[in-house]
Amino acid sequence: MVKGTRVTMREVAERADVSVATVSHVLNRTRFVSRETQQRVLKAIRELNYRPNVLAKSVRRRRTNTVGVVMCDLENPFMVEMLRGVEVVLTSNGFDMLVTNTSYSEEREQSALEMFYGKQVDGIILVPGKGGGVDLQLLVDFGVPVVVLDKQVDHVGVDLVEVTNREGSRELVRHLLRLGHRRIGIIAGPQDTSTGRERLLGALEAAKEEGIPGEKLLVFEGDFFKESGVQAAREFLSLPFPPSVIFACNYSMGIGAFEAIKDLGLRIPGDIGFAIFDDLPWFAYLSPPLTAVSQPAFEVGKVGAELLMERLKKKRNTPKRVVLPTSLRIRYSAGERW
Repeated sequence: MVKGTRVTMREVAERADVSVATVSHVLNRTRFVSRETQQRVLKAIRELNYRPNVLAKSVRRRRTNTVGVVMCDLENPFMVEMLRGVEVVLTSNGFDMLVTNTSYSEEREQSALEMFYGKQVDGIILVPGKGGGVDLQLLVDFGVPVVVLDKQVDHVGVDLVEVTNREGSRELVRHLLRLGHRRIGIIAGPQDTSTGRERLLGALEAAKEEGIPGEKLLVFEGDFFKESGVQAAREFLSLPFPPSVIFACNYSMGIGAFEAIKDLGLRIPGDIGFAIFDDLPWFAYLSPPLTAVSQPAFEVGKVGAELLMERLKKKRNTPKRVVLPTSLRIRYSAGERW
């Protein structure tokens, strides 16, 4: 292929070993194509970087009144509450939703997007595992409205709803420092995700603002799963000079760290302070109640679904970014006065 020339549908067909008509049916979703064949065609499209001439497309897709929802971690109550917000809006607008869970797997995420494309959903709501591993632009170019929740995605013109991750983390760590903590163990999320990066960055900014050297913050990069929280807490607490407080940057890692602290027979906050990014109603009834950053999970899902409805009702065709505020819930687990 000569550099700079436009890839044709025929070249896609040859790469996928199918007819041009089959490629057309996959692109326009005008006839049933088997899952295996569809995957071959979409793979060829990605490999060749084929983009359809949107202006030349004259096929109007029929409305199915279904929305595909791709979640990265349905074991996390924050994600479940987000899904509830999505459901309320879709149901009130007469839409059904199909839901799948990827457990942070980019391969499963890509497969889910392709599956929903093949099922002719009217739009897709995605909570990505990382934010850069799937080809969302492909869906956009094929006319499928996409809304992304919770994490930023790479250079893609889709709607986005997120929260003030950096500001929430900065506010919490500033609170810990003003309580007198000078050695803080931070269980950060993966740094190839926007949430992982932003929450760690906020913590580092708070330390700098309070005049605390960055090396006083002990950082363990977890993976957003419970076991990494267990591992991080054990490593922190085995140090000759352990931290005086642990800050876990998401619910699952926080629960793992909390359990590890309890398993070691340590008292919170008597022996070690504890704080978490993500708040649940029952955190207020633990002993001690947990200091936490609260995210408006339901509202994130609700706003995301409303943005999708705007797209489907042709009220807007340009990408929109909405950032919702977090809030600090000061309780007693970090060493606050009872």
